[in-house]
Amino acid sequence: MIGLIEREFGLSCKAVVFDEESPTFKDEEQNVQFVCQHKLNDCSVHQNFSGNPLELEEIVNLSLESKLIVEPDRKQIPGSQFINVFSMKPLKSIPDNAYLDSHMYCVSGLSGSSANDYQLFGVFKLTPSSKKVLRIKIVTDPDLYMSINNVRRIHMAMFPSFSTDFEATYAFPFASLSVQFDTSNEQLLCPPLSFVTGTLTSEIKPYESCFLPSVSEDFKLLKSIVAAYESDCSVWQTAREPVTLAAFQSSLPLLFKGDSIQVIALFASDTQTCDAISPSDICSIPPFRHLDSTERLWNAIKTVHSRQTFRELVNCATHYLLKHRELLKLHRGNHTQLATRLRTLLSSHSPIDLDSSSTFPYGIECLLEIGLNKLTNDCISVLETVIPDCVPAVDDKAKIVELPHRWAQLHHLYKASCFFLSLSPYCSKQIVIREVRAILNQPDPKGEWRMGLFEDPSRGPLVVTRRFNLPLSELLVPLSSIPPSLWIMRMDADAPVRTSVRLVYEHVPTRDGVDQYICHEMRLTDSYWPNGIH
Repeated sequence: MIGLIEREFGLSCKAVVFDEESPTFKDEEQNVQFVCQHKLNDCSVHQNFSGNPLELEEIVNLSLESKLIVEPDRKQIPGSQFINVFSMKPLKSIPDNAYLDSHMYCVSGLSGSSANDYQLFGVFKLTPSSKKVLRIKIVTDPDLYMSINNVRRIHMAMFPSFSTDFEATYAFPFASLSVQFDTSNEQLLCPPLSFVTGTLTSEIKPYESCFLPSVSEDFKLLKSIVAAYESDCSVWQTAREPVTLAAFQSSLPLLFKGDSIQVIALFASDTQTCDAISPSDICSIPPFRHLDSTERLWNAIKTVHSRQTFRELVNCATHYLLKHRELLKLHRGNHTQLATRLRTLLSSHSPIDLDSSSTFPYGIECLLEIGLNKLTNDCISVLETVIPDCVPAVDDKAKIVELPHRWAQLHHLYKASCFFLSLSPYCSKQIVIREVRAILNQPDPKGEWRMGLFEDPSRGPLVVTRRFNLPLSELLVPLSSIPPSLWIMRMDADAPVRTSVRLVYEHVPTRDGVDQYICHEMRLTDSYWPNGIH
């Protein structure tokens, strides 16, 4: 609520004050601790009744019975992300120092006021002789079928002229759409017209997302390998069963034989968030792609756990390919050390002793290279479906031999692929291509790939945000089929008294999945407040 007040009115609210017997809460947006109004020095009557938590009046009137009846109904009140005022105990009296500036007070039922009037009250300094008075009422069962004109008459009846505008927020998986508009369909919660422009904010966690699960899983293997590489270790841990030389030798005839393909899984099937996205929504992506020899080798040996075993496996594979040269297939863009060396060996007709070849790449760096090359090609195969020229934009043979550059390039392509998959089900192809091109052409923040690779537990996973404007006509999903997560009606008048009204309709989750809303009615009024009067 503190964040909502600041956002809507530009007022800095320091705290929400309620009775000290209420449980404490935290504001979802500002994470500010709500404070309790401490009792006065006089002792409460019920303290003389040891072990009985009820007030004296409650004991005499036996009102506990009515509380037991009402309590189940109170539990059915949906919770708000802004504030749960129904769990707060209102103040019993006005504080000694009256109402402090920049504080909101829970005053439902205080001094003759009713919960039907407002539950929160606060004053904010305007000038030495005036203040802004803010009253907030939370309605748990608002009339959603009321027309816009009726809402105007109810809240702005005394104002001859006033302005009205609206804002709606819609939630998608991995994205939210915010739309500000001044023309409505004369019905509460109605979506804006199609010619209006909205702001789509897509937020993803690339290394914890459900996109391209095979790439995501291989990233975890690469992280353990790169840790060994940077620590100059010859052995490293792997979460999977390490491959053995005997098993690898037996798989060679099938490993390089034929036209090996890889099925491209766009989403992890066990992730609830991605269940809302169907792969059929992105029909332009081919279901598989062809692998070259080093990519097949990576799939076969990526669970290797030592430098020595890696050397033996590469030796074994190279001997086999030299005997069956017709099976060696390398993509033109494969500039890894292993691919370069295999091309050299293939063009040579003299006997080769691999064990004595000091120039042959056996280090962990070679293993990292073929893994990075494989994942890079996976991302390119996804992006090429909409941007065929995405490779020249990222391929640089002069720099590609550097391992950090390979990491940075893969991160860049993987991030673009994740945004492509997150936006494609909801935005037109034209918008998706425009935004993916913009991501590819824009350099990543310095060191962003390292933040994703070496995640700091105290910092949390890497979060990447993309924000852009688009006409609502470019959305593939009609907004009329999506309940807005937030729908705000703003009314402002300057005369006779400057007044601002905000009706914030908040979508709240329910156990039965029925769409339900809470309305936060907020009224801010300029008030004469002479010195000495509190």
